[in-house]
Amino acid sequence: MAIEGRHILSTRAAESNDEFESVLISHGAVVECFPTIKITRVENNVKLDEELNRINSYDALIFTSSNGVKCFFERAKELGAHYGNRIYAVGEKTGLAVKKYGFVPSFVPENFSSESLIDELKPDDIENKKFLFPKGNLSPDYIKNTLGSRASVEEVIVYKTICPEYSKQYIDWIKNILCSGGLDCITFFSPSAVHNFYGILDGIEIKNTDIAVIGKTTLNKAKEHELKVNILPEKSTSENLAKAIVKFYEKMN
Repeated sequence: MAIEGRHILSTRAAESNDEFESVLISHGAVVECFPTIKITRVENNVKLDEELNRINSYDALIFTSSNGVKCFFERAKELGAHYGNRIYAVGEKTGLAVKKYGFVPSFVPENFSSESLIDELKPDDIENKKFLFPKGNLSPDYIKNTLGSRASVEEVIVYKTICPEYSKQYIDWIKNILCSGGLDCITFFSPSAVHNFYGILDGIEIKNTDIAVIGKTTLNKAKEHELKVNILPEKSTSENLAKAIVKFYEKMN
């Protein structure tokens, strides 16, 4: 297999734990981890507590990430808040995160994106409805901007995406690996991961290294940094990204 022995750099958050690494490792790849984002729950979140106290006044919850699901329902459990209406999840992984807390998503779009979620909902599910959107501090405004003229959308920030801190020695070590051609592929799972990558590795120039991204918004951010993206999965999940990487290198045989 052409991917065997290749070194893949993952920039996703350290707490993320799914099939991405296991798929690549099972095919003989070597996965190096360099998290360029860190996910933290918003503490002392007065706004969230207020929304949880009136949670059933909403017709539906909208989730666009598993981080949002986790941070929202962990606090709901702490407060003893119970929800009984609809839940819309942007994709497969987000839907699975919802199920972990004992709920079944009412709808998951065929294509895993906020655009598809809104496009595929029926008008009766939107018009004059009241939505709560638990989100991250860097989440796009697409949901509110798109639904705002047809429904009531209340946003609440439940987690923050921040940049990890690294020692100069560690940064120099990563730069050396990148500049010496020690990596075959760099993977990005969010626009903020791309942004922080260049913030941490100030002045780095990527050459002769394949780039893999999880979806179109990350692709657009990569293009802003003049990165040539070689690998983009059809569906935006980490497992599909890993499989796309494997397929990309197998074609080189």
